[in-house]
Amino acid sequence: MSLSSSLSVLFALLLVLAPGVSVQAEILHYVASYKGPFSAGENWAIADVKLDSKPLQLPALGKVTQITMEATSESYPFVEEHFPFRVRYQSIYVPDEQHVLALEKYQKTSRLKHEINWVDIEQGKLLRFRSKGKNAGKQPFPTALQQWLEPGERFEFHKYSPSGFEAGLHDRLSMLQMIRQQPLATGREYVFSVTDGKHRYRYVVRVENRHKIKIGKKQHLAWKLRFDAMDVRKRKAAHRPVYVWLADDAQHTPLLFENRHFLGSFMVTLVSEI
Repeated sequence: MSLSSSLSVLFALLLVLAPGVSVQAEILHYVASYKGPFSAGENWAIADVKLDSKPLQLPALGKVTQITMEATSESYPFVEEHFPFRVRYQSIYVPDEQHVLALEKYQKTSRLKHEINWVDIEQGKLLRFRSKGKNAGKQPFPTALQQWLEPGERFEFHKYSPSGFEAGLHDRLSMLQMIRQQPLATGREYVFSVTDGKHRYRYVVRVENRHKIKIGKKQHLAWKLRFDAMDVRKRKAAHRPVYVWLADDAQHTPLLFENRHFLGSFMVTLVSEI
């Protein structure tokens, strides 16, 4: 098993991140780290992560919330030499409508993957677009999405998502956005239907307990949550549990994320002051 295989597990953890508890702008900074056999049991910082939430006004969609997660290994020479990566996931949704509208996935490692997913409510389908789609011309690229992208960015229809669309469908970014708005209490569970554009998952989020946790030099009272995902079509676990600690404050600020994998432990820790 290579180091690149181990680091790729980080992406599953990053996908559960999300900033912002409201439509107010918020930027949070984190450091992702790995501890396991490839680091000889030491804790290695491997990436910088930025989470950004802000309101947008798009002509075709009106007021929406955009959530963006960016991760880069640029500041970490060992990772840059062996497994450099640049990752960006962002989605838009209208909070009152309780479902995701669009999801962009950009992942550059040894190769580039860039895809836009669009929820077509009238068709009841989820459409996937790429820079070179397999079915170019069979579905037009939505005007609303073109307004969202950078000028000059072009995408073609690739295929319909086999997961389809259902009411209340979220992506992983908007899912945590919704969790942060809930009244938390030990033992409570929340269930979400979630898509990554290709697959659909049933997430069960359980509030395990409330305790103090040290982040940097500060102690915080926090809620510990466990995220379990079931692949709806394959009927099996999509990944190992992800644990998330949310500050016991009005914003439920995400403090720490952890994924305990057989290749090691991955953590994403808040470094900006709160």
